[in-house]
Amino acid sequence: MRDVEDEMVQFCEKEGITLTAYSPLARGELFSGRYETMRQHLEYVGRKHGKTATQVALNYLIRHKPVVVIPKAANKSHVLENIGSMGFTISDADAESIGSIRNIRSRKLAGRFASLFLKHTSAWAAAVQK
Repeated sequence: MRDVEDEMVQFCEKEGITLTAYSPLARGELFSGRYETMRQHLEYVGRKHGKTATQVALNYLIRHKPVVVIPKAANKSHVLENIGSMGFTISDADAESIGSIRNIRSRKLAGRFASLFLKHTSAWAAAVQK
């Protein structure tokens, strides 16, 4: 995650605020050719655990205690893949490496994946105004 997201997650964890990540996979854009480096890295981490890039991406988000993800599931195989994001833990080093990938060229993707749509929450807005 970027610095601002780290601050938001830490604030929400401290205050007991649950964060909801809607469209945490950027509506599939995360796995498009534009974000090849991110996809390849998620696949690399996934191979260590026998998991898919999608499962690693979701696991990366839910490893933060106040975060709940709501990924789209268009069919049964998507539901099963999403469920597979639980029950394993990526290492701190892998999480840091995922968070540090800077080839994310689109604020749309960064907003959906890295920041978990948190910039628009009323809790964060109130905290920033203090």
